[in-house]
Amino acid sequence: MKALEITPAIVRQAEETEEQIVSVCRELVEKIDDCKWQVGRLAHEWTKRFARGRTDADFGQLVGLSEDQVQRRRKVFSTYGDVSASMRKLSERWLPSPFPLSCRVAGELLEVSHTTAAGWLFLLVAEGVLDVHEVGTKGTRRASEYFYRGDRSE
Repeated sequence: MKALEITPAIVRQAEETEEQIVSVCRELVEKIDDCKWQVGRLAHEWTKRFARGRTDADFGQLVGLSEDQVQRRRKVFSTYGDVSASMRKLSERWLPSPFPLSCRVAGELLEVSHTTAAGWLFLLVAEGVLDVHEVGTKGTRRASEYFYRGDRSE
């Protein structure tokens, strides 16, 4: 059987049936560890639509992950999915260049404190949703610059 090339379009289509969600998630798990965000997104979707009393452990068995791995990835996506969508929209305005964003401006855009926004930016970088292109500094009064990777890692 020819290996399926995972693309954002295929991942979005995977939300149609439980079997498709499980199949694409298995391939993502086997592909690379860089797909944590997308695995969380699919686990979130499966939980909303198909779980019917089943747990993260059940989904983990279906896709080859532990309950803890599924739970962490699903919770991260559930918590920060809207923030990621905001970063995607912001990056679209700057394409193909990286977009500048300070934690203070991010806080204003997301209506949270700048310290909360800084934590969210850090998490999105750690999860592979954002790449840091250049780190800003107070001394130069320049914001850090980011590339949105959500669609590439999904």
